[in-house]
Amino acid sequence: MKETRKLLLILLGIVISLVAFTQDFKAAAQKEMQKMSFMIGEWQGEGWVMTPGGKEFSSVNEAISYDLDSTVISLRGVGMADKDGVEVKVHDAIGVLYFDPFQRKFGMSSWISKGMHTDANVELLGEGKLKWWFEAGPAGTIRYTMTIANNEWVEIGEMSQDGENWRQFFEMTLKRK
Repeated sequence: MKETRKLLLILLGIVISLVAFTQDFKAAAQKEMQKMSFMIGEWQGEGWVMTPGGKEFSSVNEAISYDLDSTVISLRGVGMADKDGVEVKVHDAIGVLYFDPFQRKFGMSSWISKGMHTDANVELLGEGKLKWWFEAGPAGTIRYTMTIANNEWVEIGEMSQDGENWRQFFEMTLKRK
C-alpha cells in the first residue's frame, strides 16, 4: 500500500512538472512569435520566377495568420498566371513558421503542390525584415529575403552554389488587403 502511494505521488509530481514545463514553452513561443506580427494579414500582388523559358509572371495571394494559440504562424500562398487566356495555378504552398524553444531559434517547414517539402532556417533581421534559407542539393543554397514596410511586402529569392555569388530567380511585391 505504501509503495502504491509512493508511486502515485511520483507520477503526480511528474505530471505537474510536465504541465509546468509545457506552459513555459508555450509562453516562450508566444513571446517570440509576436516578433513576427508584421506578417499577419491578407496580401495580394504580383511576382515573377525565372523558369527555363524565362520570367514567368503571376498574381499572388498570401494569407498569414497565427495558429495553435499563437505559438506558430500559418502561411498559405497561391500564384495564378495567364496561360493562353486561361488562369492556371502556378504556385501553391503552405508553411508553418515556428520558434524552437530547445534551440532558441526560428524555423519554417513548407510544402508545395509539386510534392516537395522544405525545412528552412529563419532569421529575423529587424522589424519587418526576415530571411529564410535552405540547402537545395546540387542547386546549392536557396534564400529568400522579405521586407514589409508601409503595408507593402517585397520579397526576393536567390540561389548560390558557393555561398558567395548569388543569382536572383524570384521577386514579388504584395500589398496588405
